Amino acid sequence: MDKKILVGKRLLDRDDIESICTTIAKKLDAKFENSETLPVVVGILKGGAPFMCDIVRKMKTIVSIDFMSVSSYSGTQSTGELKMKMDISTDIKGRDVILVDDVVDTGLTTYYLVKYLKEKRGVKSITTVFLVDKPAKRKFDVPVDYYGLRYEGEDYLIGYGLDYNNLLRNIFGVFLLTKPDIEKLNGILEEDSKKALGE
Repeated sequence: MDKKILVGKRLLDRDDIESICTTIAKKLDAKFENSETLPVVVGILKGGAPFMCDIVRKMKTIVSIDFMSVSSYSGTQSTGELKMKMDISTDIKGRDVILVDDVVDTGLTTYYLVKYLKEKRGVKSITTVFLVDKPAKRKFDVPVDYYGLRYEGEDYLIGYGLDYNNLLRNIFGVFLLTKPDIEKLNGILEEDSKKALGE
C-alpha cells in the first residue's frame, strides 16, 4: 500500500511555530518572573509534548517540568469520556501550574484537568497554553490563556503533536487532514494490524 500522505492546506509552518513558541515563552516569563515558588510546566501527553518542550527551551524562568496523560479521543472523535492514563508525579500543592496541550477542542480534557488540579492537588493557579484553539465544538467553558492559532473550522488537524490515531504527530507544521488521507490512514492501520498479528 502507498503510505505517502498528501496532507491538505498547511496552517502553520516551521517559522510560524518558532514565532509562536518565542512569543508565548516571553509572556510566561513576564507573568512568572516574580513568583514566590518555581512554576511547574505540565505537558499533556502525547500531543502537547513537542509544543511544551519548545516553549520551555525558550523560557528564561527556572521551571519544573512534568507530564500528565489523559484521553477523550478515539480516532478523530472525542468520546465524551475521559480516562486518566498517567498522573503528575510532582508535588504541586500551592504552586503555579502551566498546562500545555496541542489543542483545545470540546474543552473536556481542560475542564477535567483544571478541576482535578484545583480540587484534588491544591494548586495555587493554573495557566493554560494551547497550540491550537478550536472553539467550533466547544462544550465546556474553559480558560484559554495563550494559544498559537485559533481555527474556527471543524476539520481535523495533524502535525507537531496533533495526530490521527496516534499517527502524523512527527510532521513539522500543522496541516488539515483531508478525507482521502483519512481513508488512506485507515487502510494503513488495518494492514499494519494484520501484519502485526501475522495474518
